[in-house]
Amino acid sequence: MSAGIVTITGGQFTTDPQQNLYAGYEVALQSDANTCHNLALGYEAASSLKGGDYNILLGYHVGAALTNASNNIMIGECAGYDTTSGENNIFFVCDA
Repeated sequence: MSAGIVTITGGQFTTDPQQNLYAGYEVALQSDANTCHNLALGYEAASSLKGGDYNILLGYHVGAALTNASNNIMIGECAGYDTTSGENNIFFVCDA
């Protein structure tokens, strides 16, 4: 379980100190103090992200290879799975 994973308490999500909201198995495992204002929900979503801000990653294995990326939207199973970096991208579905 990642330190960045948040829990639902009293029906609400709680962000981490960098204002990230993560939920799912092995989500955002590499997230640290330089990774801020991200939303990642899903199995292994953003699992390699260790630098980057303002990303929205929703789904199974979404953005799993991202290491340093900002301002991206990835939605759907494996969307952006092989992408390692980049800015201002929108991905829908597997390897889009």
